[in-house]
Parts: sequence; structure tokens; C-alpha cells
Amino acid sequence: MEHTLKILGGCISLVFYLATLCFESAPKPEDELRQAGFSKDGKTAESQIVLGLLVSEDGYPLSYSVFNGN
Repeated sequence: MEHTLKILGGCISLVFYLATLCFESAPKPEDELRQAGFSKDGKTAESQIVLGLLVSEDGYPLSYSVFNGN
């Protein structure tokens, strides 16, 4: 985070958190990360994971999170 603050001039006044689903189309067994879950796209037959991205006001990535698909 210190490196990012240095690049951005030491000031981050506004951030956005974006979350999206990533689907596994290859037939693989579910595990701790890949799981069946609710999808607004109606893709119930595919395993999914959730990706979260924290970005600055200018769109620079600051951090990310990966969550299981349920």
C-alpha cells in the first residue's frame, strides 16, 4: 500500500469496491474456493468464485479479494 500511495502522490480521498463473479466452465469438482452459488445470470450449473477489487478514484487498483462462490 505504501508503494501505491507514493505513486498516487500520498493521497487517496475516494475509493470504489467492485465485486464480480467468475465462472468455471470446465467440469471440475467443487473445492473450498469453487462452489455453486446464486448467480444473477442464472448460471446454476457452473462453479463460481467472487472477485473483489478496490480501486482509487482514478481507477488504479489498490487491493483485491477472492471469495468462495457461495
